[in-house]
Amino acid sequence: FFFFKQKTAYEMLRSLVGSEMCIRDRYLGGHMLQPFWALGFHQSRYGWPDLNTINRVAKNFRDNDLPLDTLWSDIDYMENDVDFTIDNYRYPVEQFKEFLEEYNLRFVPIIDFGISIGDNDAYKEGIEKDVYIKNAWGKNFVGRV
Repeated sequence: FFFFKQKTAYEMLRSLVGSEMCIRDRYLGGHMLQPFWALGFHQSRYGWPDLNTINRVAKNFRDNDLPLDTLWSDIDYMENDVDFTIDNYRYPVEQFKEFLEEYNLRFVPIIDFGISIGDNDAYKEGIEKDVYIKNAWGKNFVGRV
């Protein structure tokens, strides 16, 4: 663990220049610092059926003087639970962007580790590139999510 006495992220980063931490990272290849907002206050939930619900959640945080920097959403935002899609009916992208800007929020979509088998771009591209895990018989492994 590291504890920093500086009051701002800028001061903290400036204090690292020339420190043992920077020297170690220079020789070991370094690492990326997470964005400052990632250290803030997060809310995550499965079961937000649409953008209006998320909007009410953010409004309730604001109305009750609760800090909120980032919203995470499980598969609710997806179209038919298919990875790398957005249900533009329930989560209209332009309205979503305006909402995030209005509340000064970040959004993290949770991406499922299982790719739906069927007529979707992610599945087709995985087949074309032969990226799926194989079972003992050399066939694509099919599991349950």
